[in-house]
Amino acid sequence: MDTYLAEGVMPLIEAEYELSIDKVARVETCFAIVFALVNPFFGHLSDQISRRTLMCLGVTYWTLFVASCSVIPQEWGWTIPFIRSAVAAIESFFAGISLTLIDDLCPPENRRGPLCMFNSFSYIMG
Repeated sequence: MDTYLAEGVMPLIEAEYELSIDKVARVETCFAIVFALVNPFFGHLSDQISRRTLMCLGVTYWTLFVASCSVIPQEWGWTIPFIRSAVAAIESFFAGISLTLIDDLCPPENRRGPLCMFNSFSYIMG
């Protein structure tokens, strides 16, 4: 849901931080670029370190960055692209690790259901 939330509130961000719509749209462009660039790195990292540990760390950092993005004062508006980029990196991290974690936890004959539920939920929630 957080992935699409900023797009829905762009006019509010534009008004609150006195930015043009072009500058606000750049925030989401940064999000997409960072998401695409860091995904291979986290895929490799998940082979080196425990996936459960990485998921716990990821949930913690994701919560902190999303919460901090929602309470940025007007004078700190310039930090929005950096915080949203951090959120993108962490969401990219989840995209690569979550499916392999399901693969590790479920036996081959029972993977179809959990993978289908995860992908459906991910698509609906963003």
